[in-house]
Amino acid sequence: MKKWWLIGAAAAAAVLWQAGSLYSNVQSGQREISNDAQAIAKSGHNLAQITKTEHFYKNEAFEVVHGVGKDGQKMIVWVDGKGHTTAKSASSGLTEKEMIASIREQYGQVDIIDARIGMEDGQPLWEVVYKDESGRYTFYYGYFENGKRYVKYSIQDKT
Repeated sequence: MKKWWLIGAAAAAAVLWQAGSLYSNVQSGQREISNDAQAIAKSGHNLAQITKTEHFYKNEAFEVVHGVGKDGQKMIVWVDGKGHTTAKSASSGLTEKEMIASIREQYGQVDIIDARIGMEDGQPLWEVVYKDESGRYTFYYGYFENGKRYVKYSIQDKT
């Protein structure tokens, strides 16, 4: 009986070790992509400081790098998978708070799940995910500059 305990414990330890190793490998790949995007944004757009980097994926993957230029201006740089960039002054678009306020003004006190900046078809967008009054998960894409609707999808939660 004691022998089976030892074999079971060793097998569990091996499974946990492999799971941890897999997780670490996946995270290191994402960190590398993020670090590359930061370097591209810094050198290509004279960023003195990086404040945040986030991943966005819809039809195409982007790393969205937030930073401060050498002139002190807050900037946002979208870096695609090929290293191509689009940069805008943060003040040329809505802040996260302003975008969420715009959603609530249009749709009421919905439950906001996530808000992030992204891009589709060369157009900088806000992606806001929320639960509407019917319990559907809604993905609202609004223009970065003004929040007006680009496209909206709703998905019913069947759990």
